[in-house]
Amino acid sequence: MGQGENFENGKEFDLRKEEENLIKEAKTRKSIRVVNKNLKEIDSEIFTILRENNIKEITSICVSNSKLSKIPKFIFKEIVIKNLECLDFTSNFIQFLPKEISNLQKIETIYLSGNRLSQLPSR
Repeated sequence: MGQGENFENGKEFDLRKEEENLIKEAKTRKSIRVVNKNLKEIDSEIFTILRENNIKEITSICVSNSKLSKIPKFIFKEIVIKNLECLDFTSNFIQFLPKEISNLQKIETIYLSGNRLSQLPSR
């Protein structure tokens, strides 16, 4: 899922069509990368695909330049991200962060520029 891959305007991201690229990226780089894909929400199916392919660890999640309005709480309960170091949700429409983000024990970097954040979660 390289940055040069773009969907035509108005076309939504289809996870199952991108499954092969997702698995390859997760296995080789321990990363989930969905850039410029018109993604409106993160579905739990992405973690189902990782489990089905025996991927046990992700250290980086990048979902940038999309149309996300929120980061779902369920992703912070996924065991596959327990060692997450980098979270990149640059250039979306996110208005707030779930308090569960503070559960990321190994996080080093969080990118959130270009969103509509009005407040950060309290501890």
